[in-house]
Amino acid sequence: MYMDISKINFLSNSSTLKRINEGYSNDEKWRVDNIYLLRISPHRDLQKLKKQANLINKVHALDNHIPFVHDVGVVDEKAYMILDYINGENGETVLPTKSKVVQYKIGTEVGKTLKHMHSVQAPADYRIVGKKLGVSEWKDKYPVLEK
Repeated sequence: MYMDISKINFLSNSSTLKRINEGYSNDEKWRVDNIYLLRISPHRDLQKLKKQANLINKVHALDNHIPFVHDVGVVDEKAYMILDYINGENGETVLPTKSKVVQYKIGTEVGKTLKHMHSVQAPADYRIVGKKLGVSEWKDKYPVLEK
């Protein structure tokens, strides 16, 4: 995907970009000045992105582990979203190196954030597209941790 980010007013004073090649979405992701995360979607559905941004910001108001969405728009026929960049280590890489006690504590914190996420009602017309994992697939991918 190519997008001329100089056309995004919100990022007009930005100086550094670094591509992020991790994560589960099909979005192209860039770290901007170690402050923002630029997500470029493979579609140009601005209304869908605005709904997502609204939901994300509702959850952010409940839990600061969720980044704040600053801007959404379309440039070069690609939709983008600009969020706070949350610095940290890749959990999938680091979590297995932690003790079971630390893993449990992290899991508890993640569970609290998930509870906040699920407390926000999505609009009735909001559709989630993608493959959903069944319980057995989740258990295979993420084995239950021992206490």
